[in-house]
Amino acid sequence: MIGLMVLFIYFVIVLMAWGISSACFDEKSKRYALKRGGVTLVVAIFPLYIYIPKKIYHDNKCSEVFYFHPDTRLERPSSIFVNGLFPFDNDTYFDSDVAKRYVENYKIDFLITSPSHDFSIDKYKSGGMEFKINGLSKESYSRSWFNKIISNTGYALVSRSTQFFGFVEEEVYIFDLKEGKKLSGYSLFYPVNKGSDSLESILSFGFKSCNAINSKSRVVSHQRELIKDTFK
Repeated sequence: MIGLMVLFIYFVIVLMAWGISSACFDEKSKRYALKRGGVTLVVAIFPLYIYIPKKIYHDNKCSEVFYFHPDTRLERPSSIFVNGLFPFDNDTYFDSDVAKRYVENYKIDFLITSPSHDFSIDKYKSGGMEFKINGLSKESYSRSWFNKIISNTGYALVSRSTQFFGFVEEEVYIFDLKEGKKLSGYSLFYPVNKGSDSLESILSFGFKSCNAINSKSRVVSHQRELIKDTFK
């Protein structure tokens, strides 16, 4: 569908170029055919003006995708903070089994989440964020128990994404909250998908997603793999 739309738009552009060039020059003037052909060619290759910069940008970003983790896996934590990752990127409540299901029976007792999309280690440590444990608000538990789980959580799984030129660049890291450093991480780079009839999809036609893990894996599998390669 997208391919046919691209061909149709290209045909319209060439037709317009022919008409414009014919109207701009006197048919009786010297080098009329050359001028008309030149203008037609300049306008007709308009898609390349968009495609070539996008191709360069795509290839450069694809060469920069990464995946890293500790050489020796760390002890598995009983809790981890998750921010900006589906299904924890909104203010939705989950049942108490969500941690187990999220990491496919890889035992982490508590997933701590926040409706805030902006994450900083300083803000986390100072308690300047709203927290939920497995999607349950702190009003459901005693404050001391809730605060103890928060204060004993030493790791955070955090996503950051930017969109530019019809592409999305996403970076996911596991932070050591006590040391304030990245322990592991990966990046993804992919074209914006806003439906087969959208302009973004047409302009990004032919560009593939890039990652350094496994191109056949689902995105949520990358997060699980990152956790399993970081902790025992």
